[in-house]
Amino acid sequence: MRRRCFISNIWLDRDALLGRCLKTALGSVFVDSWAVERSSWLYFRKKIAGKKVDRATIEAFLDIYTVLRTLTPDSILQKHTTTQRLINISYYYWLVVHPLLKRCPSLFLSNLDPSIEAQELSRTETTRLLRALYRFQLYCNLFGYPYAERRVREQLPRWQFEERLAVFFCIYPPWEIEEILCVYHLIAKKYESVLDIIQWDFHDDNPKYKDGKQRGPGVYRGPFDFSVSLTRDGVKEGTASRGLHLFLKTLRTNDHDKLVKKMGKYMMHGIDFIEMVTDSFCQGNRREACITEADLLEARQERLIDFGTYIPETLKTWGYALWDRNRVVSAKGGRRDMLSALLEKRR
Repeated sequence: MRRRCFISNIWLDRDALLGRCLKTALGSVFVDSWAVERSSWLYFRKKIAGKKVDRATIEAFLDIYTVLRTLTPDSILQKHTTTQRLINISYYYWLVVHPLLKRCPSLFLSNLDPSIEAQELSRTETTRLLRALYRFQLYCNLFGYPYAERRVREQLPRWQFEERLAVFFCIYPPWEIEEILCVYHLIAKKYESVLDIIQWDFHDDNPKYKDGKQRGPGVYRGPFDFSVSLTRDGVKEGTASRGLHLFLKTLRTNDHDKLVKKMGKYMMHGIDFIEMVTDSFCQGNRREACITEADLLEARQERLIDFGTYIPETLKTWGYALWDRNRVVSAKGGRRDMLSALLEKRR
């Protein structure tokens, strides 16, 4: 009888228990996990209602998210979650985010210096990587192509690059934007290597295309010439916009035929996803169209961190914005000095 009562009490208090577990695992990043869960349903709910997601829908969602970022995890748990939302957040954390939290540090650090061991992350580093992963996925949910249907492109509202920069990236400080871009460039680098591996499988000279009947595997059947930079960059960036789940599945796929099939099904051409949105030209246009608090600080000549194409891509593949200074002191000479100088600016 006591055992039944104990189990019954746990079941009745499951929301509080699950909330405490998520709060412990995510800390201040809980609000970002909430935003990813809610945004993942935006297009689906509109589709069921026979409507399209418009700009006003996304702007309203980001307004709510911005307000919730000022609240504590406890406040969000009490007023803005349901049992199903907590379950969804938990599933995504354990099935996607947590595995990447374990794998990404070694991927970043191997790009920086293979001799550096990916030791256990500090709490601060964990927080940086967690929020970068969730915020990248949030951007994918709102502005990318995270769904398998090709027609999703027609469902997306049209944004100018500087508008997307203003409504999404400018709600974060520059250093946290760089954290997101570090995750993007790690994913893009992985897809670059994948395109090298599968290039022949989708090439026009492959014999399977010669009879005019056989087409490549999956939805995006080709043929494609990945040696053409416009095609290669577009597929790399568009496929990255599918989000973290596909990235994790790609990391876990070692069989060549399975990799070809997976990329044939999910790869997407999307040259306008993120790189042009955060380049220096777009940032200049955004400053003319929309003044932010950071612009006012810059006008007063206060020290700020640059982001986007102002920072070399190589540094992003090192995950430079994620690490504590002590993490990189063992890197080789020039790389160590470069990172130390950048990390000093973050203080």
